[in-house]
Amino acid sequence: MTPRPLSILSYCAILMCIVSLCSCQKELDFDLEDIDPDAINSNIPGNGAEYYISFKANDSLIIYTTFTNGSFINLPGTPLNSCVIQAQVDISSPQNVLGLYINDTNAIVVNKEYTDLTIEGTSQGSITYFDGSGHQYSSVINANPNIKIILTEITAQYISGNFSGKADDLNTASSVNITEGVFKVRRN
Repeated sequence: MTPRPLSILSYCAILMCIVSLCSCQKELDFDLEDIDPDAINSNIPGNGAEYYISFKANDSLIIYTTFTNGSFINLPGTPLNSCVIQAQVDISSPQNVLGLYINDTNAIVVNKEYTDLTIEGTSQGSITYFDGSGHQYSSVINANPNIKIILTEITAQYISGNFSGKADDLNTASSVNITEGVFKVRRN
């Protein structure tokens, strides 16, 4: 049985499509070595963890899920109400730690932007960050920290929100820009 001309034309068309598709290659504008394997699932802020703090430090994604918590404290002898949000990779290590601190003379509430404004002799909002290399950063010593901390939900079980700001190394002249910060931490 001899093939019909239409069948031969169909085979040729399919072959040309395959060759065309295989020859189209887009050049990558990044190196595969630059991909952070821990950030592949970063479309979920905590990489799927129930409690987390996720942020970018100088554009590098950091996600803490091991030890996270949040507490509300009334400081005795002061008119300040405080909220402390913390995350740490290893509770016994002074590295890979992030702390967010809110102070206010009013009750701490959701959807209020807490900034680096000075109230009662302290910052209304501040950030400390100890990276994995031993650098210890604090927004309190930065001349223009541009702190923004917003609590988006407070329940009996957890506290959630977002944050950003700039902090300086306590020992060197380097700084860290903290951006795209989001959290959901267990409430103590």
